Amino acid sequence: MQEIHLEKYINAISKYASISTNVFIATDDVSIINDLKPKLDARGFHVYYNNQNKSRGFVESNFNIASKQVKQNEMLNVLLDMEILIHSKFFIGTYTSNLSRVVPFFLGLNQCISLDNDWNIINSMNGM
Repeated sequence: MQEIHLEKYINAISKYASISTNVFIATDDVSIINDLKPKLDARGFHVYYNNQNKSRGFVESNFNIASKQVKQNEMLNVLLDMEILIHSKFFIGTYTSNLSRVVPFFLGLNQCISLDNDWNIINSMNGM
């Protein structure tokens, strides 16, 4: 997955501010919240996130050897994020993320944008 600079997210969120000023940040690296939240707060957005998520990025090999309790907590956090995202008014994400590719099935492509790849590019890469 390519790295997307936080300013690109901030600009996209600002562009769609007429839809809602409530922003939920779903991330597998909570360290970005400390950078993103103050910038969005300063622009008048209300920022929310799952404060039970302590992840600093997903590393599959670490997840595979984690305890059952750690795996359960991480999965519950992912499911909570997805529940919020699939019931949102609009979604801004990256279609190179597995979770981001699921959201349009619930919201529809017209209520979602990707900051990296198009939905069609992903489909053709996966032979869909």
